[in-house]
Amino acid sequence: MGVVLLLVLQVASALLTLAFGAMAVRVMRLAGRNRDRALAAWEPTAFAFLLAGTLLLAQALWAAAAIRAGAGSGTLDTYLAWAQPLNVGRGALTVAYAAVLAALVVGGRRWALRLSARSLPVFGTAATVGTLAGRLLDDRTPNGQMAQLGVLGAVTVLVLLGVLLAAVTNDGLDQLLWFALAAYTLKETMQVSLFALIAWWTPGSSRAVTYGFYALALLVLVIMAVLGARRVRMAAARQHVPALFEHIHARRSPAT
Repeated sequence: MGVVLLLVLQVASALLTLAFGAMAVRVMRLAGRNRDRALAAWEPTAFAFLLAGTLLLAQALWAAAAIRAGAGSGTLDTYLAWAQPLNVGRGALTVAYAAVLAALVVGGRRWALRLSARSLPVFGTAATVGTLAGRLLDDRTPNGQMAQLGVLGAVTVLVLLGVLLAAVTNDGLDQLLWFALAAYTLKETMQVSLFALIAWWTPGSSRAVTYGFYALALLVLVIMAVLGARRVRMAAARQHVPALFEHIHARRSPAT
């Protein structure tokens, strides 16, 4: 029952991730060619979340098939050999997404548009290299696996915090994407904490913590989906979505 619940939570997380990515695609299509730097950030967001959601959903379905095949089956053995590498690949994808956002937020409009349009190959390469690196390391110990994912998660959190701060000062993200990324950063922070707990606790003791994390992660993804749906409605209505402190920055007078 516990394994089934975990798979259900993973599938739900994957579907919500895909939903947010699809909303980001819709925002970009409604915007057409009329994009500023803040709006351009939705394009790598669409690519990253669609790719991450697809990988997570495929892994969850593969896990379900492996469990159904049973102990000693080739399907289960193959899945167990690749489960951690696939997790590392998604972690590397997330780091790449945070890095692309950082470069986009601090760059100019032309650079941002060029970078956002070329971000999908970057994410695909990061996921592939991360997966292969995880397979080469081939660490089957809980402490080793959680350490790998914890490092990737910590790097993601640090970079995203820098992105959020930079976007506040230079209006690099519209406020709805800023709030969505703030929620996502909170989820990643909780995930790093979960990895640390699992690394030090026994698997049985950490099961309740794992379920609790997935429940909170689902709540965060629902919040992101609500923000994404709001952004789609505003894009369809051709409404401007300001940056977080855009109005305050617009009233600043230059120093004399």
